[in-house]
Amino acid sequence: MNRAGFEAWRAAQPNLARGCAVVALDLDGFKPINDTHGHAAGDAVLRGIGSWLQTHLRAQDAAVRLGGDEFLLCLPGEASRGRAAALEVGARLKAMLQEGVPTSEGRLRLGCSMGVAVMAEQADTMEAAIERADIALYDAKRNKAPVPARDAGDGPQKPATLLTL
Repeated sequence: MNRAGFEAWRAAQPNLARGCAVVALDLDGFKPINDTHGHAAGDAVLRGIGSWLQTHLRAQDAAVRLGGDEFLLCLPGEASRGRAAALEVGARLKAMLQEGVPTSEGRLRLGCSMGVAVMAEQADTMEAAIERADIALYDAKRNKAPVPARDAGDGPQKPATLLTL
């Protein structure tokens, strides 16, 4: 889905503030695919990932391509299960990416980094959750290791999660 589709999805989800895992996702190793195999192969990888997300996310979830090799996933549900749901999706996506995305150039392998923030636990609004997930994503990319992230804001809210997959 694109940004306009995401806004329509948000408008149709009145209970997101009660619980929604927000995942900022960035592909690792995508540029070398474009550089080595060409943009058609890169486009095939993006289509393959989009197809995988459509198949493996629930009907109530949202997957948005923000641009380039960056995605945003929103997984509504109980806040207490949000982080676990995001980690499960991340692990399954990692397995698919390591197996390789089928293209006319063969299976192309890459990785991803992600940051997770859970609405109702770490943020009160979608905008704040996206910002916190984005901060955790860039911490993950910078650290290249699954280490605890520091909270982007003050207060008693739990810190965001960062992962390099």
